Amino acid sequence: MIVAQNNTENGEVILRQGPAGYEIIVDGQFLMSTSSGESSMALVELGLAQLAPRGRLQLLIGGLGLGFSLATALASAAVTEVTVIELEAQIIEWHRRDLLGGTVWLLDDPRTTILHQDLLKYIDETKNQFDLVALDIDNGPDWLSHEANSQLYGSKYLRRLQEMLKPQGVLTIWSAAASAALKQDLGRIFSDIEEIEIADHNGEGKQISAFVYVCR
Repeated sequence: MIVAQNNTENGEVILRQGPAGYEIIVDGQFLMSTSSGESSMALVELGLAQLAPRGRLQLLIGGLGLGFSLATALASAAVTEVTVIELEAQIIEWHRRDLLGGTVWLLDDPRTTILHQDLLKYIDETKNQFDLVALDIDNGPDWLSHEANSQLYGSKYLRRLQEMLKPQGVLTIWSAAASAALKQDLGRIFSDIEEIEIADHNGEGKQISAFVYVCR
């Protein structure tokens, strides 16, 4: 059942409800489902684990999506600020209207700042630094629904992301598949890279793997 459907400059964005939960479809391509949040949660959990026992953490999350990463960040008492960059205004609106069945609290939490903005533009312009930058954009570098997102995974923006980290800060990147090229590029910029395979589920509830790159 289609819950919401909008045409945007980036294509058609659909929120659909099925037997396995809610799904986001962009330009006919499955993007994410509420049945498959394990790896989106791990994106933040793995980063926070590297920062313990530090407190008063400031986080940047690239991509609001279904809210799994943001919810994981807000579950930590060590987190005092979370900035979330989301390209699609409709996705933000779905949460504000509580169309996803109980996520409006994520936006109401006083630690949350939601910015409707292109992440590349934000990276170009911001002077802010963060303890953790967690990116869940598109499907990772090798299975893109929007080719423009490939810039994010190039050396220019990876170096800029490193500059946005506070001392001993951490960058985590979600990917639908292992990417040797991304790992190699990250290795030129960061001194310590881990590629971690996460058991997850697709929109049909079948077990799959996703990958999180943890960079220090």
